[in-house]
Amino acid sequence: NLPISPGDKNQFGTRNTPTVLNAFLQYAQFWDAHARTVEEQCLGPIFGNFEMDMTDTVTLLKRLEEDEYYRTTFKEVFPRADTAISITTLQRAIGAFERTLTTPAPIDDYLKGDLNAISTKAKLGIKAFVDRGCIPCHSTNLIGGAMAQKFALYGYYWDYTNSDYIDKGRYKITKDPGDKFVFKVPQLRNVEKTYPYFHDGSVEDLKEAIKIMAMAETNIQLEEEEVDNINEFLKTLTGKIPDHAFESPK
Repeated sequence: NLPISPGDKNQFGTRNTPTVLNAFLQYAQFWDAHARTVEEQCLGPIFGNFEMDMTDTVTLLKRLEEDEYYRTTFKEVFPRADTAISITTLQRAIGAFERTLTTPAPIDDYLKGDLNAISTKAKLGIKAFVDRGCIPCHSTNLIGGAMAQKFALYGYYWDYTNSDYIDKGRYKITKDPGDKFVFKVPQLRNVEKTYPYFHDGSVEDLKEAIKIMAMAETNIQLEEEEVDNINEFLKTLTGKIPDHAFESPK
C-alpha cells in the first residue's frame, strides 16, 4: 500500500486514499468530510486533478455512451430516466455498488453473542480502547467515521508523524480557523489491512499508529501490553470482502 495513490497520469496529491469498504455508513466522505454520501463522493475522483482528471462532464458522458455495454445496461437499469446515461444515473450506479461493500468481521459475531469469536487478548483490547478514551471519537458500528476531530489535541500532529507536508484539514474547505487540522475520524474496520495510516499515510505500522493516537488525542503513553491488546482488538475488525467486488459484471 502506498502512502499516496498515484492518479491516472501518475500524479500525486497529498492525502492517503480511504477505503471504499463500508464507506457508505460514514457520516461523510473524504478526509475533510466535504461530501456527505458516496453518490456525491464518487465524482471527486473522476474530476479530481490528482486522480482521473476528467476535464468535463460532456467528455465523461461521451466516453460512457461510446461503450455498447454501458449504453445497453444503463437503459435497462434506468428505464424511466429522461437520459439513461447522465451524471445522476452514474452517481446512482456507483453508489449502489459501493453500498454492497460491507465486510462482516469476527467482532460482529462477538457482539451477536458468540463469546468465543474473539480472543481473550482482543477482549482486553476492547477494555483498554474504552478505558483509555478512544471510544468517544471511534464509536458506532464502524468504530469511527461518525464525526470530524482535530488532529492532534495535544501538540502538532506532524511532531508525532514526521509528516513532510502540513495539511490544514477542513480549514481548506470552510476557512473557519476552528477547522484547522480537523479531519474526519476514520473508520477502523479493516484497519489492519488499510495501512499506511493517517490522512497522509505517514505511519506504516499499526502499533505505532496506536501509540501516536493515544499521545496526540488523550496525552496518554500506553503500556506495551495495552498496545498489543488494542492491536489484537483492531484485528477483529478485519472482515470478508464480498466476492462480487472482485468480479466484472456479466
